Amino acid sequence: MIKVLSKSTYLLIISIFLFVLIFVNSGFLVWQISIIRNDAKIMNYVGIIRGTIQRINKLELAAINSDKIIKKVDILLRDFIDRKEGLYLKTKHKKFNKKILSLFSYWKKLKKSIALYRKNPIYFHKQNLVKLSEKCWHVANETAFIAQHISEKKIRFFKYIIYAAIFSIIIILLIIGSIKKYVSNELEVIASYDPLTKTFNRNAFNILLNKQMKRSQRMNAPLSLIIFDVDSFKEINDTHGHKKGDYVLNTISQLINADLRETDFLCRIGGDEFAIIVVDSTIGKTFLIAERCRKTIEKYKFDEIKQITISLGISQYKKNEIFDDFYLRADNTLYKAKRKGKNREAI
Repeated sequence: MIKVLSKSTYLLIISIFLFVLIFVNSGFLVWQISIIRNDAKIMNYVGIIRGTIQRINKLELAAINSDKIIKKVDILLRDFIDRKEGLYLKTKHKKFNKKILSLFSYWKKLKKSIALYRKNPIYFHKQNLVKLSEKCWHVANETAFIAQHISEKKIRFFKYIIYAAIFSIIIILLIIGSIKKYVSNELEVIASYDPLTKTFNRNAFNILLNKQMKRSQRMNAPLSLIIFDVDSFKEINDTHGHKKGDYVLNTISQLINADLRETDFLCRIGGDEFAIIVVDSTIGKTFLIAERCRKTIEKYKFDEIKQITISLGISQYKKNEIFDDFYLRADNTLYKAKRKGKNREAI
């Protein structure tokens, strides 16, 4: 039982760790999404500035006042310079910041050029306006490309985070499946096997015998049952202690299992009492199996206890016989063997 808890706990710790990892990844993903959304806003605003500069140039050359549009560009550029929330890259990118400052510098020059052109629209001022407008547009275009390049890098990294989260989820599902399967198997072992002798327990015996009885009836195949117990087992416990008694039961189950066929089932049905479900075996063959088991135990030396014997009762399944009747006949033959002097078989 300790082993079950240890392995289950180990798997649970891994699952918790992965859940925490997914939680952190999820938080990081949300943060990255906000950054990418922020970068998209930056690229959009830089694009607006770039397009607006061209529009201002056209309006001024057409002698149309563009003060309202100029004011909008002033506000946008000032927000970039002041690193207003939503209008700066949330990581340190010197190249981008340098371009923003350069754009701001050229924009101030362009505004002065616009003012000069309005006062005196001579050819020189017109040419200067066009050149500064082109320069501003060019710097704004470079700024937009830098922001786009930085954002693309983040998107690539964002994909890796998603892959890591998906991988973690898959691992968790596999671990949960492993835990479920492992616990299910362990519970099946606990429900079906005797913890001392590792043989089938009483619950498994009832299920197995019922199943074999149905099979015998369906296929018209012979089925036998052997019930045996340890002769004078109470004296062994009283004289040598329960620990030695456990040793005896464990050793007997190992010796008997070694004598049985792969198709037979050894079950501990209570205390020192065992049952052997003998499949596809007539009463004569089953008697020989019981005799072989009895002699094996009789000849074995059990430390200071030396000789131990067992008594066995044998019964053959009768068609349409119910479970209790079949079991009771085998149990009665065991007591018959006891009455005859122990260390023997009875049919």
